[in-house]
Amino acid sequence: MKWYERHVDAGLTRWSLGELSAPESSRLLRHAHACQRCGIRYDKWARAHRFFESGQTDTPTAMELETLTVAGLEAALTAASPPDAVGARWPTLAVLGATLAAILAVVVTPT
Repeated sequence: MKWYERHVDAGLTRWSLGELSAPESSRLLRHAHACQRCGIRYDKWARAHRFFESGQTDTPTAMELETLTVAGLEAALTAASPPDAVGARWPTLAVLGATLAAILAVVVTPT
């Protein structure tokens, strides 16, 4: 944890109520997994949510499953995309070719 980052355990209540934005929630979770003090409190909150939703502390909640699915899909899409993705050039080349064909048709066509 950097010196300017404060502990996010105070934000756990807002997180549990779903009041945090996606970047804030992501920051909270990253910090909770890296910080022992906040990680213990996060684990207690997560277990309580799991227990209230499913009656078991080890079964992930629907929100956790959705987050894992989205994160997994995003990671897979990021890994599958080429690193130097360049926009398709064929539309520009098609227009250029059509223009050239039209000019040749006008010039070559006998009058």
